[in-house]
Amino acid sequence: MMTLQNLDLFQFLPAWMRDDQTAQALVYALTKQLQAVVAQLQNLAIYTNISAQPDEILDELAWQFNALEYDPSLPRSTKVQLVESAILNNKQRGTVAAVERIATQIFGDAWIEEWFNYSGEPYHFKVHTSNVSVGDQEAAQFAAVIASAQNVRAVLESVIVETVEQMNLNFGGVIHTADVIYM
Repeated sequence: MMTLQNLDLFQFLPAWMRDDQTAQALVYALTKQLQAVVAQLQNLAIYTNISAQPDEILDELAWQFNALEYDPSLPRSTKVQLVESAILNNKQRGTVAAVERIATQIFGDAWIEEWFNYSGEPYHFKVHTSNVSVGDQEAAQFAAVIASAQNVRAVLESVIVETVEQMNLNFGGVIHTADVIYM
């Protein structure tokens, strides 16, 4: 069975043309050109194969899809996630879901607490994360990412970094019962 990868145009020549050297040369040249084109076909499948694209293509796709939170210095897996979800993020930009998704993609884990859940001022919100690197060095980047995804009228009140540690908890109890007898 012939496929595009093992294309042989010589088989399509009529029997009376197979002995002609000019026809053989033309078929040979066309076959080489078509094989070069077929080898490049895989590069056309950019959108269905984003995770296999090189970093330069990811940078261009992020620009094309207007991924505001994209940064070329991010790890490759994060860049792939941001490019793959860029259309959805732009569609939902300004919603809690978009802020949570983008913050989670970049910083690993985050969730939003809105003002009506903690009796805050209207349109204020807090971001909770357990990523301890958000503390000092990446705080500006974290705030910029949240600002790019949040609603325009919303105000980021605070970023709460939660740490979870496993601790051994030992407790004890004593019960003392006594009867007092007076004589």
